[in-house]
Amino acid sequence: MLLVVTAFGQVHPSAPSPTSEVQGIVTDVNGAVITSAEVVFKVGSDTITTQTTQSGSIHLKLPSGRYVVTIHKTGFKTAEIIGFQVQAPAPAVLNAVLDIAHHTIILDPGNDASQVPTLASDLPNKLTDGAATPEDTGDIPAAGYVPDSMTAIKIAEAVMGGLFGEKMTRSLRPFTATLNEEVWTVVRHCKTWCVGSNPTVKVLKRDGRIISVKAIYLK
Repeated sequence: MLLVVTAFGQVHPSAPSPTSEVQGIVTDVNGAVITSAEVVFKVGSDTITTQTTQSGSIHLKLPSGRYVVTIHKTGFKTAEIIGFQVQAPAPAVLNAVLDIAHHTIILDPGNDASQVPTLASDLPNKLTDGAATPEDTGDIPAAGYVPDSMTAIKIAEAVMGGLFGEKMTRSLRPFTATLNEEVWTVVRHCKTWCVGSNPTVKVLKRDGRIISVKAIYLK
């Protein structure tokens, strides 16, 4: 605590800076909580680091500011949220979804061990190796499972409903979806400035996989 000396020699403690309660949860794309993830809040030259609890939650107090937030956990892709707004004394909510990193695992021990990507679609199956692919059998439509913006928005709303609650998700409507390089990006549709929470959900057109979910807060 700083001490302020007046012209008359009296000493007064300065008032502490107001802070906000920051709470949230970190999960993977399947909804499972991620424990002990490193969460770094950076504003200017100041850096505050914390970790998610055993329930995957984030809970700390921060002074006002617009933060760059980085969330890291081994085995997952690092998430970065730019412009996370904390305005004391109002509480702030930070929910994040981490995608599984593309790394290798050993399927069989021994000298003939195989290393393959952890994506389920890439794992070999000793019973079906050499069988026709989904594309060969027509299981995946030519236009993909998410052929249009309406489908992309419905998927994104389902994900946001699970993360932020259905009531919050409905309050953020309407949403719009744009397609770029086979990935749908779903965001709020505002005439001018989207005040409040602004989630961004990216959905793969081919099979409907959720690539990322991010949210920023704008005043």
